[in-house]
Amino acid sequence: MRSPAAPGSFPPMSEATMQAQIINELTARFWLIDHSRPGLDLSPEAVVGLARRAQQQHGFAWLKQQLSSRYRTALQGAAGKPDLLMTRPGLGAEVSGITLPSHVVPRLVFAELKSLEGKVTPDQRTWLEALAAAGAEVWIVDPNNLGTFYEATVPLDSPPLPGLHGGS
Repeated sequence: MRSPAAPGSFPPMSEATMQAQIINELTARFWLIDHSRPGLDLSPEAVVGLARRAQQQHGFAWLKQQLSSRYRTALQGAAGKPDLLMTRPGLGAEVSGITLPSHVVPRLVFAELKSLEGKVTPDQRTWLEALAAAGAEVWIVDPNNLGTFYEATVPLDSPPLPGLHGGS
């Protein structure tokens, strides 16, 4: 199966756009993908209270600002976990009602996604290096190496590539 793009650069894109594209491409090729998304750190009652204050005093722009500053990712443990945890089961496994063919190689991949402007934080670097040292396949993916990432992950018979791959 061909990659959706040749190795190398893609046009600049946001991390969210790249994430949606990767999830779409790889789930179509039997990958199971986990991503922890932030949620609103307010009770329903608190949201209603803010909406009433906005309606009576401040307006929609104020409400949007108040809500946008209240999103948090639920976390217990060390900060910096990679954005995507991806696994592709092997022979005989069933994904979305389809039994995988014999040439599918099982894989476990961790990926940290970055826009061209994004930088890996020290907490993220700690996770990435620890996972790679434990023998995991770990990627830092940005638009400059997205094609290379696809070339390594899209083919159903592509072997695991232990270690840290990708940008800074």
